[in-house]
Amino acid sequence: MIKIKDKDYPTKVGEMTLEQWVNVSDAVRQFEKEPILQMEAVLMAIGVPQKDIEEIEISFGKELYKELEDDANGLELNEVIEGYKLDLSTPLNIKTSKMIDRLHECGNTTLALIAFFYRDENLTNNEHFDKAHIKHKISKLKKLHAGLFVVAVSSIMEYLTGEASKLTNESK
Repeated sequence: MIKIKDKDYPTKVGEMTLEQWVNVSDAVRQFEKEPILQMEAVLMAIGVPQKDIEEIEISFGKELYKELEDDANGLELNEVIEGYKLDLSTPLNIKTSKMIDRLHECGNTTLALIAFFYRDENLTNNEHFDKAHIKHKISKLKKLHAGLFVVAVSSIMEYLTGEASKLTNESK
């Protein structure tokens, strides 16, 4: 936690919600070459009100980024969360690939990927692929602790990279 104007704000994976962690990660990546905008976006992501952000000295960034450092030791892959099971077992097909490409239409892409790959095993593919269902799942999952998902996000990215490399290798 970091204190700003006598209020504590989360800075570690274990302190943040999934939505905060995703937004912090996105801010760091999106504003990589714009440190002032990056700092502002990170502060917004952890919940600091805009009026307080505007008064924060630039030198505070050093303390903020030091507090954000977190090696996430001890985090495990959670295959089942809130009744949804992580499914990275099936080979990527055209229909699934096209749906993944359109996940940005459901909101934040990282949150949508998580919602997409955590399945309710009682649903058909059509129900699972439904944008309204993905959005509903996002609204449920984003409030949970980020630590539940960090390893899963890494696994999802490895899966997608592996599947993409199969396509690249097969087309040569």
